[in-house]
Amino acid sequence: MVNFTKIFATALLATFAVAAPQPDSNIAHGLSKRAVKSAKDVKCPVTEVDTHGKSWSKEKIEAAVENAGDPDDKVGSFPKEFRYTGTGSWPFKKATPCDSVKNAGGKIYETPIMNGVWKGKGDPGPFRVLFAIDGKDQIVCGVTAHSDKNDKSKIVACEE
Repeated sequence: MVNFTKIFATALLATFAVAAPQPDSNIAHGLSKRAVKSAKDVKCPVTEVDTHGKSWSKEKIEAAVENAGDPDDKVGSFPKEFRYTGTGSWPFKKATPCDSVKNAGGKIYETPIMNGVWKGKGDPGPFRVLFAIDGKDQIVCGVTAHSDKNDKSKIVACEE
């Protein structure tokens, strides 16, 4: 009877351990579970900061936004709110998927995009992905590049 009790208790504990919900590694690390939408391949213009005109793929743009995490749970310096009024300006001349959010007074966020994943230390580089949050989606507005080495508020849009 003692052996049966031990076996039953072990089996019961194993059942609870398997049935218990496992923590989502993305949530545990503060990363967003929102879908990333509206990203497109872009090419940045030649500037004094980027003398080659960098191109970014749709997949790389989506990865930058996914790695940015949730602005509400921000741990480091990014993602941060993009200030397009005051010192900054809206860089896109064409309509963007974020226009309805922006026009309604919603927040637009920026996060670095680079060849690797920015780990929160060192120079994040001159390129940023701008995005908005619309319900359960992260909507890509577009990609920008700093255009002046000395004035970080001067940016240009990277277009299709």
